[in-house]
Amino acid sequence: MITPSASERIRELRWSEGIICPRCKNDDITRQGKDESQPERQRYFCKKCRRKFDDLTLSVFSGHHQPLKIWVSCLHLMSLDISNSQIAQELDLNISDVQKMTRQLRAAVCSKQPDVVLTDKYAIYSKMKEWGYGYKSVCHGAGEYVRDEDGDGFHEVHVNTMVGFWSLLRSWLRPHRGISQEMLPLYLGFLECLHNIRKRGKAALSGLLEVLFR
Repeated sequence: MITPSASERIRELRWSEGIICPRCKNDDITRQGKDESQPERQRYFCKKCRRKFDDLTLSVFSGHHQPLKIWVSCLHLMSLDISNSQIAQELDLNISDVQKMTRQLRAAVCSKQPDVVLTDKYAIYSKMKEWGYGYKSVCHGAGEYVRDEDGDGFHEVHVNTMVGFWSLLRSWLRPHRGISQEMLPLYLGFLECLHNIRKRGKAALSGLLEVLFR
C-alpha cells in the first residue's frame, strides 16, 4: 500500500532547503547512518546542540511503536474516506490504536491549514476574529461578491465555491458513524485539506505529505 519512495519523498520535502536541526535550527549537521530497525530513516547529528535526530523527529510520524509504513498507509486510507474500523482491518491493527493514529494525523493536517476564513456577512460568522481566525467577508446584500484587496487583479476574497464544497460533506461523513462534537472539526479540517490540494487516489497521499512537511 505504501510506495517504496515514501520515506525518500518525506526526506525531500522536509529538507528541501537543506538539513537543519529541528530543535535549534542549526545547519551544521553530520550524517549518522541509518536507523537499525527502520533503515529508511536517515539519522543526523547537530554539532550545535549535540543532539541526534532523523527525518521524522518532531513530526507526527515520530515517537511511535508502529513503523513509518503503517502510518503512511493509514494516512493513505484516510484520504480515501475509509472508516477507522475498515483501516484497522486493512492494516491488521487494534481499532483503539487506529483511532489514536487517525486523530493525530487529522490534527497534524489541520494544524498546517491557513488560518484565514472567507465568508459572507451572515451574523453567525461574527465571532471568527474573536476565536482567533484571520477573517474576511463579502457583503452580498450590498452587491459585493468578490473583492481584490491588493490591486493585483486577482479577486482573492469570495465565497463562490463554498456551496459546492459543503455539498461534499454529507457523503464524506457517511462512512464515519457516531462522530463526536469534539472530533468533528478535525474531520472537517481534513476534508478541507483534501479539497484544497485538488488530488485524489494515490496522488492525494503525496499532497498530504506536502502539507505535513512543507
